Amino acid sequence: MPIREGSIAKNGGDVTIRGLREGRMWIAVAFDERGGSPGNQPPASGSPVGTYSTDGGQPSAVEPAGDPRVTVTFDDSMRMP
Repeated sequence: MPIREGSIAKNGGDVTIRGLREGRMWIAVAFDERGGSPGNQPPASGSPVGTYSTDGGQPSAVEPAGDPRVTVTFDDSMRMP
């Protein structure tokens, strides 16, 4: 279940997530190909999705302490069931 969410309007944009508690977090991303998603529900079936990963495989945790900055890239190779 997401604890915070944000969105960007164009490729290459930035999002800042504030108010995270201490501990490890994971970042998941989705692209709304059809447009119009209200953002308060899971991505539509067939939507491209991805996770932040440092090795291109398993999701990597992020520690929100300090000022972590990560770059997340993904394509349409993984889609929502």
